Amino acid sequence: MVSVADPKQIEDSIEIVIEPSAQTDESSQRTLICKELLEAAINGHENNLTQLLGLDVGESPDFDLEARDNALNQAKNLQSRTQETALHCAARYGHSSVISELIDRAQELEHDLKDTLRKKNRHGETALHEAARRGHTATVQTLITEDLELAGLVNKNDESPLYLATVEGHVAVVGLIVEHLCHREITSGYYSGPKRRTALHAAVLRGPAIKYNIIRGRLQPQKEHPDMVNELLKLKSATFAKEGDIFGSTPLHYAASTGDLRILERLLEHDAFLAYCDDSLGLYPLHVAAYRGNRRIIVNLLENNLDSWELLDHRGRNFLHVAPESPWSVIPPLIEEAGKQRKNGHPKLWEVIRKASSARDIEGNTPLDVAARCGGMAAVKALVGKELLIDVSFTSLDNLALSYNSEVQVSKVQLMRIIRQYTSTTKLWKSWGGQEDIPEDGSSSHTL
Repeated sequence: MVSVADPKQIEDSIEIVIEPSAQTDESSQRTLICKELLEAAINGHENNLTQLLGLDVGESPDFDLEARDNALNQAKNLQSRTQETALHCAARYGHSSVISELIDRAQELEHDLKDTLRKKNRHGETALHEAARRGHTATVQTLITEDLELAGLVNKNDESPLYLATVEGHVAVVGLIVEHLCHREITSGYYSGPKRRTALHAAVLRGPAIKYNIIRGRLQPQKEHPDMVNELLKLKSATFAKEGDIFGSTPLHYAASTGDLRILERLLEHDAFLAYCDDSLGLYPLHVAAYRGNRRIIVNLLENNLDSWELLDHRGRNFLHVAPESPWSVIPPLIEEAGKQRKNGHPKLWEVIRKASSARDIEGNTPLDVAARCGGMAAVKALVGKELLIDVSFTSLDNLALSYNSEVQVSKVQLMRIIRQYTSTTKLWKSWGGQEDIPEDGSSSHTL
């Protein structure tokens, strides 16, 4: 698709910077030609461009030939006040035929073509950045065919053309660039993004962005989200899918956070070891899914990696330690689903949760301790169920008592009733509570 240039943008783009000392009649004539050249590039006027490039001398009698040649011989250095060349201008608006003319002329004048193509504007971007960001497939094809290494140049934000195309959701451009790169080993520059993110990080995040916009009626459902992930995974790089951002989060961490099960399954199909990559805090994708309350992701990771419940962060916590700290209460539905599977003859998930619920972090806390401290009554009820057979220690009861004095305002009677109802450790709760029974009306003479 070819974009239409705004007149104001044209006016800004074609302002040529000329040194004051160089303001001669010849330079004025050259400046006029330069402006005409940029304007033709912006508007895609191939005929005008052909005349200005000296390919049809007979139809351009208004210009002095020597002045024109002097200007065009410097075409590779021609820049607007934003340091943009005619290639940048043509690429921005998708004029691939204009770019072809500029490339042909540069070759005829024996310019260093790669140097011409790799010229950067004030943002550190080449013409390929411009074309990729705006989804001009034909323009990208023209540029990348002439110089494949253009795809490995990043702008001042460390963004590669592939990253920009991915962020904007241009699946055709992503596929085209990948097609040219997938037969060779590449470095991180070819898929680089800001804050050490990669194009794969961006592709994973495209799903939530699309859903967000659909809800607000700004965008129709699109299918490019999984398609881009599939295309990007064709790249040959030993570290691509494992690379983390500045926080060490991999694309699988992102998928665990967003809750996109399709993408998570595709990433694990590509490399099952991704489930065992932690971030800078020692958090694994399973921890992230637990905190974000993404039950389907948790179940998938546990069922396909039965030992993943043993993965601990830097504080010695498994995924059930993290879950109670989340604003999303995922423990009750998770235990409920495990119970249903167990009744249907599939006890593996139940056994994993039972083991994880009894584990202690480096401070000696179980998931129940954390849930009690956080005031998560639904999680407490689920964790102290009779069938899990976990230990309800004095620490757990003390944490429940602390919840009484917190903003949660949970009554001690309610807490002790939960313990008595769901556990067989009656001696323990009686000893801790200091009374033999709890009246049915909920009253109690015991004070904390």
